[in-house]
Amino acid sequence: MIDSSALRNLLPPHLLPLDAPPSPPLTPLPRAAVLVLVDVTDPGLPLLFTVRSTSLEHHPGEIAFPGGHQDEGDASPADTALREAYEEVHLPKTNVELLGYLPSRQTRGSNVWLTPAVGLLHAPWTIELEPAEVTDVFWTPISTLLDSPHATREFRIEGLERLVHAYTVGEHVIWGVTGNIVADLLDLLGGGRPPDPAAPFPIRL
Repeated sequence: MIDSSALRNLLPPHLLPLDAPPSPPLTPLPRAAVLVLVDVTDPGLPLLFTVRSTSLEHHPGEIAFPGGHQDEGDASPADTALREAYEEVHLPKTNVELLGYLPSRQTRGSNVWLTPAVGLLHAPWTIELEPAEVTDVFWTPISTLLDSPHATREFRIEGLERLVHAYTVGEHVIWGVTGNIVADLLDLLGGGRPPDPAAPFPIRL
């Protein structure tokens, strides 16, 4: 079982450093960032997920990490992720220790260059939702994700063939770019349940 000490040892050597974020895309795209937040005060090391408002233009009602578009005043993707996490769930940035970045990805639909910043939560806070952006939040332990039903499918999205990961956690399906970020994180922690090639993909595109 992975504990907070093991997490600290396993992740940083494989993350891109905060002072050297991932390279930009080959073609200009709007920038965005999300916060992959691990609660190290909980032995289960849960990750924080949000449920996006159904009124949003892009990815309505989908499961996501806190985050959003980069503003002119953001000095880095980490700054974007922390600012957006405060706006969406009122997370104080002083409660978070940033470790580094997972690989950036181009998103479908919103078509942005998304950089995930990995952070550790060291102190609880009172979650306050911004209802225009987030309708709910939930925490899922890393061990649950490692054991969750896992499916992958190749989809043609914006003219490109892309492998999309999906994890079914109770009533939630974590898929798309969020599922792919989860897959990247779990790979650094030793993998997880291999995808079942015969399993139906839980989302219909």
